Amino acid sequence: MPSVTKADENTIIENNPILNIAIDIEFNVSLFKDSDNPGTTIQLSASLKQFDSPIENATVTAHVTRPDGAKATFPFQKTHPGHFKVSYNDTNYPEHPGNYIFRVRAKGITKTNVPFSLEKTLAGYISSGDYT
Repeated sequence: MPSVTKADENTIIENNPILNIAIDIEFNVSLFKDSDNPGTTIQLSASLKQFDSPIENATVTAHVTRPDGAKATFPFQKTHPGHFKVSYNDTNYPEHPGNYIFRVRAKGITKTNVPFSLEKTLAGYISSGDYT
């Protein structure tokens, strides 16, 4: 059975003794927030494409580490084929300002039936809210 390895953040290579195939997967993740104040909702979105077509057979999950070290995992919701979103609102900790680190993982099967797993990391800063 062929094995699959990650060549870089956007390319998966199927290691087959007879044939090596590069599978072009585009995995984009973005983070948006209205402010740096405690209690702000952080919006995350992700998209997955192969050969400019959405990958439909995939899931996306986020693993967050808060500035105080607490961790949580939550799934993204599929909004339409190849597009995912989630809102994170557990940021009301003025005593722990800092970066909320999100490890976003996508897993699925390509249009050519090759399993894949990709990961990207983003950070969103939340302040103490004390600007005096």
